[in-house]
Amino acid sequence: MSRRKKKRIIQRSEEQNLETVQIEITAAVPPVPVEVSTAVSTTPSTPPIVSITNTTTSKNACATDRDGIAIYKIPKWAMKPNQYNHRIIRAYFQLLHENGRVTRIALEERCQNIQAHPEVFVKDFKGNFASMKTDKGNSHGKVFIEDGNNILIWENVVETLEKYRTHFATY
Repeated sequence: MSRRKKKRIIQRSEEQNLETVQIEITAAVPPVPVEVSTAVSTTPSTPPIVSITNTTTSKNACATDRDGIAIYKIPKWAMKPNQYNHRIIRAYFQLLHENGRVTRIALEERCQNIQAHPEVFVKDFKGNFASMKTDKGNSHGKVFIEDGNNILIWENVVETLEKYRTHFATY
């Protein structure tokens, strides 16, 4: 599998007599791009200083700074019942209370039925729900996972959702 490599950037600092090199290191499994900055003194007795920084982007991310971002958003969503993410979570808890489990079909039908369930109506359910299954890009943040036909709460946000459950659950 070929990957693009960053060009080596060499900058010389005349004042400090240092050389800075930036490269991308690729690992066999899983590939996580990192930035290695090495300050090398031109005097041979000084050892190099190395710092590793995660430079992962959302397009090729295995792990990002956004992992678990919903943990921080859930308290805000809990206080805003008109937001679509709040409505989807509310519909999830309603179905869980009624049936003991939640299927994607049932959740989608609940959120699309403005006549029977106006309090959880979501205009673009598919897009909003998809955004609640990932932490990548500009997503809402990962809250749900699909296990076959069943929808489950992602284990990383269970504790936070339970803490705010009374704000979402109205049964």
